[in-house]
Amino acid sequence: MYAYANSPIQASFLILYSKSFFAKLEEIEKELERLKSLRHPNLISIYEGKLERCDSGWYLHVLMEHASGGTLLDLLRKCGTIRLEMAREYMKQLLSALDYVHSHNLVHKGGIT
Repeated sequence: MYAYANSPIQASFLILYSKSFFAKLEEIEKELERLKSLRHPNLISIYEGKLERCDSGWYLHVLMEHASGGTLLDLLRKCGTIRLEMAREYMKQLLSALDYVHSHNLVHKGGIT
């Protein structure tokens, strides 16, 4: 029930969500739990995640490890180029992390930056 300031008007809102909407929310929560269990030296650790309902929709809060060094893209923008040996080492780290994720039946869904 909402009451508007300086007005006799009151309003109630009923928002209906489909079963598929709630199924998607449950899927997100389950995936967060799986991501929280991953520990690898080349992955940012996720410590906690929570979906929260607010007036304008849903918020996803994620508490994760701080990456003080920035991303590989940040490094390339700063340095311009890197030596071949360093590129090989970064590629090994990236592929090791991706292999670890895949070995836990997860798929990387975002861009690599």
